[in-house]
This record gives sequence, C-alpha cells and structure tokens, in this order.
Amino acid sequence: MKIRKLLVDDLTSLKALWYECFLEHDSQASIDYYLTNYLDYDNTFVLIDDNEIKSSIVLSQHELYFNGTYENVSFITWVATLKKDRHKGYMKTIMNYAIDYASNKLKQNYMILQAYDWNLYKQFDFYEAYYKSLNIIYLDDLLSNEYIELEEVSSSLLLNIYNKYVLDLSGYKLRNEAYYDKLLPYLSIDNIQAVTTKEAYCFYTIKDNILKISECAFINKMSLLNLIKTIISQYKVNKIELLSDTYNFKTNNKELVMMVKELNKNKFNISDQNYISEYI
Repeated sequence: MKIRKLLVDDLTSLKALWYECFLEHDSQASIDYYLTNYLDYDNTFVLIDDNEIKSSIVLSQHELYFNGTYENVSFITWVATLKKDRHKGYMKTIMNYAIDYASNKLKQNYMILQAYDWNLYKQFDFYEAYYKSLNIIYLDDLLSNEYIELEEVSSSLLLNIYNKYVLDLSGYKLRNEAYYDKLLPYLSIDNIQAVTTKEAYCFYTIKDNILKISECAFINKMSLLNLIKTIISQYKVNKIELLSDTYNFKTNNKELVMMVKELNKNKFNISDQNYISEYI
C-alpha cells in the first residue's frame, strides 16, 4: 500500500472512482468540468493497493481572511473509496496522510471540509465552525420593495459586490475575477443561474415554484430584497429559500456548512460572522 500524488496516467482510473462515488450527488458533466478546469495534481493524492487506485483525496488550496490575518488552508474535497474496498481502513489512512501533509509539508494552521456525513470526520478532530441560516421569505415580505434594473453578469462586478459584502465578516475566501470566470460555467452545469444588479447578486435555482438561493452577496438588505423581487417577477414563485449568513428573516434554521481542524495553531475563532460559501 502506498499514497502518492496523482499522475496524468491516473486520470482514467480517478474518473472511474469519482463516477462510482459521486454520481449520486453530482452530475457527470460537473465532475468532468472539475477534472478539466480545477484538478490540481500537486494537491490530489491517491492510495494504491494491489496496483489499483483504492481511494482519493484533494487538498484544494484556499486563502482565508480571519482574526485579522491571512491563512492558507487546505479544503478537503473528493474523498472517495471504491465501493468494493470500503471498511478496510483506506479512507482513514489517506485522511491521516492528508492531515500530516497539510501540517508538516504545507505548514498550515487549519484544514476545512464539507461532508455528506459530518460525524464521519469528528474522529479526525474536525469540529463545526461555519453555519448559515436557511431563511424563508414569502411574497408578502417583498411588498414594499422595488423592481430594479439587472446588470450583465461579469466576474468583475460579482467580485466588486463580494468584496464589499465580506468587509465586516470573517473566515472568508479571498476571491479574484478568475475565481468567478471558472465558477459561473461550473454552476450552470447544475442549472444554477447567476443574476446581478450593481449592488447585489444571487445564485439560484427554481423548483416546485420555490426560488432557492444558494449564495448571495449584497451592499445592504434592501438591495438584496429588491433583487429577489426582480427575480421572481419572471417566474411563478410561491416561496423563497435563502441560504445566507446574515439578515435573518421570519423563519430560519441554522445549517452547518463547514468544519475546521486545528493543525499548528489554536484557536480558530468561532463566530456568527464567519462566512464561507465555496463549491470547490
């Protein structure tokens, strides 16, 4: 058994592994887009046993700002093990390798992750640190709001709004235009639409007459609500579900969105102002 960085010759096997493990949650097109546009061979690791790739893990590199400092962190993604080889300790082995690599090779202070099964990662000392509120907005909540002119979606405009939005927040990712250049096509594969004004943007889907906003950034609460009212004027919508970190509405339930592990530094500041909304 050995763990090593991904090689170009491994790509076919890695794709087969990810298709087997993730097609329940992700489309084939979105997996292919990631492999083509995001895959970082230097930070993707595979566990080999019997001359076969059994498991994978990706340490996506992010720069976060919190506690008044900038931190390079590893965002654990694409943790996968062949179904026939589960319950053999492969996942635990590759996770421990990744933790050691981030701590001792990359000299990082923290790791972050999202998971389908949060409890699975508590054995590795990951703990809850980021939450968002699932806010329910009804049409009557928007009666006093105005329709507003939409802008052409551009990476520069989205970045400008995002940078203003996070000024008073913490624990967020430092983004650039290239981030949005790659993200927007990725979202569209899963029919997530982007819409923006000069002061707010939303990523959303509509299903069963429910507008579901998965990410938003805005200058103030009014600019967000004006944008939402403008969006629903184009559809038959009965309810709006807004996943956001600030400005709770009538109904909200906290949802865990990210766990943290401390490596070489204590202690990550858990705060209601922690914000992160990453897909990759």
